[in-house]
Amino acid sequence: TMSGEYLVGTDGKLNSNAELLYDGGTAYDELYSTRFRQEYNVTASGGTDKVDYHISLGALSDPSYVKQSSFKRYTARANVNAEITDFLKVGTKFGYTNRHTRSQATRYGRNPGAATQNIFYWINETLPLKQVYARTEDGSFMKDANGNRLVAMTSPNKANTANSYSPFGATTGLSTTNLPGFAEQSYDDQGYDDLNLHGYARVKFLKHFTFETNLSYNTTFGVRERFFNAESAAFVSGLGGSAISRVKNVFKTMTTQQLLNYNQDFGKHHVDAIAGHEYYQYDQDETRYASAHSLIDDFTGYANFLGTQTYGSFGSANGGSLNKLRMESYFLRANYIFDDKYYVSASIRRDGSSKFKHAEDRWGTFWSVGGGWRISSEPFMEFSKTWLDNLKLRASYGVIGNQNGIGYYSGYTTWGYGGSNWQISGSTIYPGSTSLSRGSWQNPYLTWENVHTTDAG
Repeated sequence: TMSGEYLVGTDGKLNSNAELLYDGGTAYDELYSTRFRQEYNVTASGGTDKVDYHISLGALSDPSYVKQSSFKRYTARANVNAEITDFLKVGTKFGYTNRHTRSQATRYGRNPGAATQNIFYWINETLPLKQVYARTEDGSFMKDANGNRLVAMTSPNKANTANSYSPFGATTGLSTTNLPGFAEQSYDDQGYDDLNLHGYARVKFLKHFTFETNLSYNTTFGVRERFFNAESAAFVSGLGGSAISRVKNVFKTMTTQQLLNYNQDFGKHHVDAIAGHEYYQYDQDETRYASAHSLIDDFTGYANFLGTQTYGSFGSANGGSLNKLRMESYFLRANYIFDDKYYVSASIRRDGSSKFKHAEDRWGTFWSVGGGWRISSEPFMEFSKTWLDNLKLRASYGVIGNQNGIGYYSGYTTWGYGGSNWQISGSTIYPGSTSLSRGSWQNPYLTWENVHTTDAG
């Protein structure tokens, strides 16, 4: 807005008589900022001929150039190995990470595309001359009764919005979206704690044998909370009042291994073999809560929301899920080498998965064979030693098991329990009717996929 004159005259040229009433700022200034990123790392390592250790600590704070956005991470690592005797060695690894991400909840979903709630699209498509906040005649900010600045909008029919003063009448606002209000008052918080533990023990015996056992445990606890104030919730999901969604996830994996190794050289012969057993356990526990009925705007306490089944398209349905996977494997692998020229290898394994219901389908047997010939080590290749030091021909064939793409319970018949016609009696909310329905049929033909592989070269 210029004092008594248009910035651009009817001839399409800049008007030299126009004077700037005030610096209205830009959307870039309001939603972007220059921030200071900090990262610190400390490490310590050492040991003796029998013990070694490595310890590290780290901290990262990245507030992001987008306002109301940040990433923080704290890490701790420790490795210790100890040779208890000439035949026994043990070790352990510890890892912990705490990470937290906060971002503007200006659009539900990960791909807002060209929607006006996409902050980057919004800024790049907005004319720099258009002001972010509404102004009075003297250039000061228009404010509400609580002293909050009012956003300049094309249609100021939402809370905390208005049209700026202009000598020529009300100015055109940025858009019909109060993105600054969304960015300041709505958020998407994600926090995770990762714990990784590993321990092993290795025993040497009978000169050529080694037995090793490993135990690994990993867990991740995560919480994602999304909050939309009354205005942004209404705009994004067509809801009344503020909306909140919280999802808690716990992931746990445990792996145990027992490995018996044999390794021996005699004359021109070399033989090594490994026999082992492995057990894998995976658990995921998810709890979801969402509500769009709040009493007080901008207050995120659970007591501020009704625990109903109504949440619009804002978040996931109230409820939860539990996924489990169990796998057990037995395997054997052997290699034979003669004179470092001729190679033969073979392996076989037996894998069982809980994804398949019946015993005859649950277990699969997979194997491979292979051979190699180092041609460059033959006497008739002596002439090439100066320009060819390694020429090898190899070939292998095997069958690999695949269960990827199969759901945790695809081999089972599943059921769903639901309610409808919800009613209220005093302080009790209950369904008028309930139903038990089949979720999916068991696939009786579901079993391991056998992938045949051939390799030569």
